Amino acid sequence: MDFRRRDDFGVEPWRYPGEPVPHSGLMTDDSYRPLPDPGSLDRTLTGLGVAPVVRRHTVLAVGSNASRSVMWRKFTTRKASPVVPFLQAAVRGLRPGHSAHISIRGFIPAAPVFDPDARTVLVVSLLDDEQLAALDATEPNYQRLRLDPRSCPVELEDGTSLEDVWVYVSEHGTLAQPGEAPLSLLPQEELFSLLRRECEQIASLLPDDPHSAMKSLAASADLRTSVVEALRAAGWIRPASYLR
Repeated sequence: MDFRRRDDFGVEPWRYPGEPVPHSGLMTDDSYRPLPDPGSLDRTLTGLGVAPVVRRHTVLAVGSNASRSVMWRKFTTRKASPVVPFLQAAVRGLRPGHSAHISIRGFIPAAPVFDPDARTVLVVSLLDDEQLAALDATEPNYQRLRLDPRSCPVELEDGTSLEDVWVYVSEHGTLAQPGEAPLSLLPQEELFSLLRRECEQIASLLPDDPHSAMKSLAASADLRTSVVEALRAAGWIRPASYLR
C-alpha cells in the first residue's frame, strides 16, 4: 500500500499512533528510501530543491509524528515540502506516554514522560522553517521545548550526539494511575480497556468496546470534556510540571 494512504486516524482512530518509519530514511513526495550516506545527504536535498541539513531543525517524535503518512499529510495540506529526513535515535531520560486530553478524532494522543531511568529508540525528523511552522500548527495542545542534553541525551545510530533537539510536551499533563508513574504509551484498545477496568467514572461514560468508545468521543466535544473531567476527579492526571 502507498504509505501516503496509511494511518488515517479520522477513519480509524484506534490505529493511533500509526506505523513509525521502518528505518532511517528520506521521505519525498511519493517515496521513502534509505538515507544517502552523510556526505551526500546535502547533495540529495539540494538536488530536490529543499533546505540542506544545516538549515533544518531536529524534532523528536513520541507519537504519530514518527509516521510517514501522518507527516506527509501534515505538510502537503499546509503547502510545505514533504521532503523530510527521518533518523532513528537512542534517547535517555524520556519515554512516550499519554497526554491527558482527547483528540477530536477520539483517541488519546502521546506525550513525553520525563523519566531518568528511561531508555528507548525513537525517531527524529529534520525540518526546514516552513515544515516546523506547519508542524507547530498541528500541535495546539503542546508546547515545543528544547531538550536538555544533560538529562535527555539523544544519539544517532552512528554514535553522533545531538545537542539541539525539540520535543512537543503536553500542556494538559500526562495520564497516570493514582499513586503510580505515568503510563507508557499503549495501543488505543489496550488503553481504553485499562481506563474502563481501573477507573469507575470512565466505565460509566463510555461503551465497553474501545472502537465504539473512540467513535463516541470523536462525535461529541461534551463527552470528551466529561471524560477528561472524570479522569481528573479520579486522580489520573499528572500535572505538566515541566512547563512551569
